[in-house]
Amino acid sequence: MIARLKRKVIVLTAASLFALLVLIVSFMNIISYVTFINESDDMLKRLSESGGRLPEMPEDRDFMRDGKIEPPGDMPRFFLKDNEGDRQYFTVVLTKDNDIVRIDTGKHNSVTSDEAAEYAKTAVSANNEKGFIGNYRYMISSNDENRMIVMLDCTSKLVSFKNFLLSSIIVSFIGFIVVTAIIVIISGRIIRPIAESYTKQKRFITDASHELRTPLAIINANIDIIEDEVSDRESINDIRAQTERLKNLTEDLVTLSRMEEGGAAIVKEPFSASEAVGDILTGFKTLAEKSGARLTSAIEPDLTLNGDKKAFSKLVSIFLDNAIKYTPDGGSIEFSLSKQGKSVVVSCKNTTEGEMNAETTARVFDRFYRADASRNSASGGHGIGLSIAKAIVEAHGGKITASAPDEHTFFITASL
Repeated sequence: MIARLKRKVIVLTAASLFALLVLIVSFMNIISYVTFINESDDMLKRLSESGGRLPEMPEDRDFMRDGKIEPPGDMPRFFLKDNEGDRQYFTVVLTKDNDIVRIDTGKHNSVTSDEAAEYAKTAVSANNEKGFIGNYRYMISSNDENRMIVMLDCTSKLVSFKNFLLSSIIVSFIGFIVVTAIIVIISGRIIRPIAESYTKQKRFITDASHELRTPLAIINANIDIIEDEVSDRESINDIRAQTERLKNLTEDLVTLSRMEEGGAAIVKEPFSASEAVGDILTGFKTLAEKSGARLTSAIEPDLTLNGDKKAFSKLVSIFLDNAIKYTPDGGSIEFSLSKQGKSVVVSCKNTTEGEMNAETTARVFDRFYRADASRNSASGGHGIGLSIAKAIVEAHGGKITASAPDEHTFFITASL
């Protein structure tokens, strides 16, 4: 139980950290990419408005104002970069019929006129005003006669963006590993108060159960002594029945406590699950008939299970006992044992008098929970059977589920 809780704390914390890092890295890179696109589109727009040429710089280039560089007029700072590679571009002017009017590759040192023409035709055929072709960002502007395609070489900026993306992923991954390792180390301290409280609770249940055994045994012995001296047999029988019920509850609490300690009471060895179920069904079919229910079964032969035969038999008994207690007169119970993949599956479906729903089935494994308190009490149950069943299944490393196919049907299945 504590080990499972520790694993859940580690997994949930690590998953939350991973989701947060993914969100942060994605947000940072999206902003970086959007900024890069906006800067590129701004330059393409200005190039388009100026006929495909950068605004001429004044010869003196004296833009110093109060110690800061200020461009003249509305010339953007983007044009003042010293790295000429950051603003390599070329332009192609086409007619409406896609005939080439002019190609200007003067501002790009590695693109030929033929290559520029191919890029331009590809951009036109994309039917988009702007976009990417390889490492080039393009923009198309039109007038009544021609259209101009301006293509900006974004290679250096794309490389910078990809490097930033890769770096942020690597740093985040390293951070995730480091923090997860720290969480693994300190998780024991985080859950220590819960573990101590849970351990004390289990110790109390075990100790109290052991302490109750002696007075219960004395009460039963005294009942046998005074039975011949008291004429009120009904009262004696009531005392005996309630004492027996308290004894059974005590034994169930001890069993549940041991199971939840990590399967300490489980001794695994191969046995015939089919034979074990067959032996149990014989007795329960008689009980079902007495209660007015019809019990049918489908047992796959020669099924072998590596587990604790005694615990498995108790699991099957709990399923059938629970079904008989809750099935009304004239109702039906369907029990099956089958092989699904590598697992042995035990399932039991029964009709119910009370209404079943998702809220009810979600709580059936809680200790002392009764879907129908009055019927359960009258039947001698105390609401802990399915809690033991869950503990048995989990001790075997299996899975148990409960559902309500309809309002008056309860279905429970265990995969071991």
